[in-house]
Formats: sequence, C-alpha cells, structure tokens
Amino acid sequence: MYKAVLFDFDGVILQSMPTHSRLWLEILEKEYNLRVTARDIYLQEGRPTDDVARIIFEQYGMQISSEAAHKIAEKKQAAYFNADKPDIYPGVPEVVGFLKEKEKLTAIVTGTRRANIDRVLPPELRNQFDEFVTAERYQNGKPHPEPFLNGAKFLGVEPQACIVVENAPLGVQAAKAAGTHVIAVCTTLSPEDLHEADEIMPDFNALLARFHELFD
Repeated sequence: MYKAVLFDFDGVILQSMPTHSRLWLEILEKEYNLRVTARDIYLQEGRPTDDVARIIFEQYGMQISSEAAHKIAEKKQAAYFNADKPDIYPGVPEVVGFLKEKEKLTAIVTGTRRANIDRVLPPELRNQFDEFVTAERYQNGKPHPEPFLNGAKFLGVEPQACIVVENAPLGVQAAKAAGTHVIAVCTTLSPEDLHEADEIMPDFNALLARFHELFD
C-alpha cells in the first residue's frame, strides 16, 4: 500500500517550463550566439542550473568554465524572478485535495529553492503539502536518488511506499533509483522520452482517475 506521493515542482505543479526554456534560449542566443531547442532544456530539467549551462554547451561542442556556467545560471535565474508568475497546472489542486482526503502524505521534491516555491505557490495549495524537499535540503541533485530518498525519510516512510509524479527523464531516473513507483505526466515531453517510468499519464485528469483506482 502506498502511503505517500512525492511531486516534482517545475513542469508538474507549476506551468513554468515554457518560461524557463524561453529564458534559456534568449540568453544563450543573445549573449553566446548559441541556438538550442526547448527540448534540449526540457531533457535537462532537474539538474542544478549551473550544470544545465555546462551540459548544453558540451552538447553543442563547446566547453565553458565553472565560473562561466555559474554566471550564465545567475543571469537566467535573475530573468526568471523578473518574469510573470506561471500558473498552476489544471487539475493539480483536485489531485492534492483527493490525496489529503485519503490521508496520504504529500511532498514537493524539487531542484528549485524554497523561496521560489513560496513566491509562486498559493498558500491554500502550499499548506496542503506535508514536506518540501528543495535544493537546500540535499547535496546531490537529480538524477541522483538523494532528493527522493530524503523525501521519503522526511515523511517517515520507506521509498517503496512512495509514488513519485514526474515530467522529466532525469527525475524519473532519480525516482526509480530511489526505489519508488514512478508515474510520469506528459506536460512537457512525449511518452517516448518518459519510457523509464512505471506508468505514463497524459494529464492530471488521468492522474486523478488513477489515484481513485489506487486509493478508493
């Protein structure tokens, strides 16, 4: 029996990935004449921002220093803070509310910082989560399993008793490595990109229906 559900944040709770990818594309093309695709960014979702910069350059045959990667990451983060707040995905409040009705523990497990969550997540939704495993609360980011292992630990349950809801391959890999049951939602990528998940859902309506099957 599953006791807890762990949610990724960007691209699962929050419709933020189009904004993230747009800012990456603008900064890389304007300042470095490097043209990348939104899919390039989506496939790196979950990594620390510095690592995303470094890996994107490597994919296009270029090397940058750690200092340069950090500078790019800071520019991108500053641009994101000045952008309009993204919306919550339709169906998320209903899914989280249903899980609370069924007395399931819930957590957000994310590579973002807690301040980012507090800035954009409405209090009435934020207060329904039992834990927040943000970048400050682990050493190794996705695809390392530590974020999800900490999520289970902070909730007081075994990883095998957790369902993880993800939208990115690196998050799926991290959740699988942690020993959880992984449900991918196709908010940003295709089912083919998320094939390592245990289950794949097209949207939150389908996810809610699946939770009814599991918990009713």
